[in-house]
Amino acid sequence: MKNKIMRSWSRKKFDAYLKNRATEDLEAINAVDDFFLQRRGYVFKQPKAKESVILLFSGGIDSTVAWATLIELYNYKVYPVIIDRGSKRRAKRERAAVKSLEKYFAKKYPDNYVEPFHLTVNTIAKEFSDTINPNFVSDQEILHNFQQNKWLANDDSNVVLVRTRGVSPYLMPFYGVVYSNYLKFVNNIEIKNIFVGANFTDGSEVSSQSFTALRSTLFAICTATADYSWNFSSVFLERETGVLLEKGGTIALGAKLGVPLEKTWSCYGDGIFQCGDRCATCVNRREGFASVGIEDKTIYWSSLKEKILGYIKFHLSKLKFW
Repeated sequence: MKNKIMRSWSRKKFDAYLKNRATEDLEAINAVDDFFLQRRGYVFKQPKAKESVILLFSGGIDSTVAWATLIELYNYKVYPVIIDRGSKRRAKRERAAVKSLEKYFAKKYPDNYVEPFHLTVNTIAKEFSDTINPNFVSDQEILHNFQQNKWLANDDSNVVLVRTRGVSPYLMPFYGVVYSNYLKFVNNIEIKNIFVGANFTDGSEVSSQSFTALRSTLFAICTATADYSWNFSSVFLERETGVLLEKGGTIALGAKLGVPLEKTWSCYGDGIFQCGDRCATCVNRREGFASVGIEDKTIYWSSLKEKILGYIKFHLSKLKFW
């Protein structure tokens, strides 16, 4: 299946994008790439069709579109793994989104569907959570500090609010290695290909999801295991294949593939609906849809609240008070 959205950029243009943002270190990337070229003759090798791959899956837009992309465009058998962070209310919202998406993928891709595996991991140190209590910080202050590239509070999940230099997102791919070991031990299935759904926009805001961090993760996985057969990359950001998608591009690709994007969950909050304007990921999500002119069918509390208030004001204006 040909797809103009997933076009390949030249090495020169890819590097130009990297040079233009503070979260990247092109010198470090080149050093790692040179190391792999000398050690094994390649840096990243795109798996062949019908191979099995592991995907770090969260129920958000990027990892959901990544799942569909790996199946539909690359014809891989995908083993999604979810980092289950326990009983926090937000985690429950994410799990609800995952359940809905599981039904979609099982129905659309019955031959390639593998049920996501839940790996129970506490990704945030309790001592940090106890020290910095987000309940004492307003949502507006959190969002402001995020935009100012500062860190202030965390939300007990795999994403640290406004802590743009945090390492929690960086740790996630290593749990893909843990899942690979589990599959080998329990099911005698060996998978050395691990993918994430990070896009170029993510790395502009969170340094631990930059391309530099992605490449250093590959290096760390191989050196930590003393095994240089590992293959790690993002579905939407890889210099060896020239793929570079921003948030809008990921959304456009998801829409093209028919993914029910409104079923995905991005919000930092734990409400019934995603907030829409009080957390960084909702702002990023809405801007992504707007950037490519695709209708955002997500129900946001901010939009719903406006409609409710508008409805009330309209009917109040019709009342006559004597």
